[in-house]
Amino acid sequence: MAKKASVDKKLLAKLVTETADRKPCAFCQREIDDEITYGKLYSIGIIQCHYFCVLLSCCLIQKGKDEQGLFGFLYPDILAEVERSKKHRCSYCGRGGATLGCCVSQCRKQFHLPCGRERNAVSLFFGNFKSYCAVHAPKQKIAEDVMAKARVRMRADKNKSKGLVAKVENLEPEADSSNEDSLCVICYEEVQCYPTNQTFWPPCCARDKWFHRSCLQRMALSAGMHYLKCPLCNDKENFYQAVISQGYYVPDRDAAWELEQNAFAEIYERELTCSLPECLCPLGRDHDSDNGPWDIKLCLLCGSVCAHAQCLVASGDGGRYVCVTCRPAAPGDVESLAAAVDKGG
Repeated sequence: MAKKASVDKKLLAKLVTETADRKPCAFCQREIDDEITYGKLYSIGIIQCHYFCVLLSCCLIQKGKDEQGLFGFLYPDILAEVERSKKHRCSYCGRGGATLGCCVSQCRKQFHLPCGRERNAVSLFFGNFKSYCAVHAPKQKIAEDVMAKARVRMRADKNKSKGLVAKVENLEPEADSSNEDSLCVICYEEVQCYPTNQTFWPPCCARDKWFHRSCLQRMALSAGMHYLKCPLCNDKENFYQAVISQGYYVPDRDAAWELEQNAFAEIYERELTCSLPECLCPLGRDHDSDNGPWDIKLCLLCGSVCAHAQCLVASGDGGRYVCVTCRPAAPGDVESLAAAVDKGG
């Protein structure tokens, strides 16, 4: 039996990429593949599980290294947590398998991750990875001048929901939902400009601007810890602390655009075209051979304008090229300049 456990610990989680291979998560029993809400879906051993379901489980401890199991969560420990959770019923759906619980000692609510998210529960992705029900979820501290405008909007929306018409004179110009202040600056779609479980206010710049929670979470997943910054004021430290304190997951990795292979390969390439008024190359101005008469030479000073070697000889430049723009700044001894460039000096 000890030998089997030893083998199990060596199992590595694999990302589930094919829809046909997808199975219900062993923790929440949902087959949803939604990285923003539940984290990516992984397969390890005979089970599949959402990363957040594993990461936020109350009694699951990361005993391995990051390259082992599911980012340090070992397979035997994951199975043991699945078995343990069967004894705990979800306060919302009534089924067993609740692995999250409100960390407030007086609160008895237990829930599956999806059930909690659907009822505005919040989980923190740092420290002890605590979870809170909607009643005890951490609230943002909002500047009083911003909150004053937010209260006006809240009353207006409440009246609309009751079928009442808000009086125009009671709405300040800044609080009017028709202006640009009511747009999420990430997606530029309308957002509720007051505190809810689906909105976020950036305290770093203290402006009356609001983001959708889903938009900010997508931005955090894309940017990662090292590139995440406020889209309004570019603050990094204060914005990051505010984001994680409200239960957003910010991965400790490079930005998604940095991880893409050869993402910036095109910036190292440029089109070379003979810029002389008369190009003699029979294959055209864009032809560039590795050497010989039709090898394209760059301007010795700017390195951006270029011409064929044979075209330079025919124009009387002797194979050394300084473009028209750079020529007034070129030294009298172009050959010495060329020799220095060739030596890398």
